[in-house]
Amino acid sequence: MNITITVVTQINSIIGKSVVGPEGEDVLATTMRNDIADADGWGSALTLIIMYVTLVVYSVIFTIQYFRRTIYLAFLTTIA
Repeated sequence: MNITITVVTQINSIIGKSVVGPEGEDVLATTMRNDIADADGWGSALTLIIMYVTLVVYSVIFTIQYFRRTIYLAFLTTIA
């Protein structure tokens, strides 16, 4: 169990460094927004906009699923 916790901690630290910037901002979303603003033509800007909207939609969907599961588990815990 100690090995598993250590491995998961290391993976989280690697992912955390690549996703969250030094000031706490989201590196992926910030980079995509800056690339959209600096896009040369409509084709590249449209592609980046579609990727950004997809990222936002999936974030909202996963957040809703998380809250739904949390409420469901709280209900089942109450019943138990």
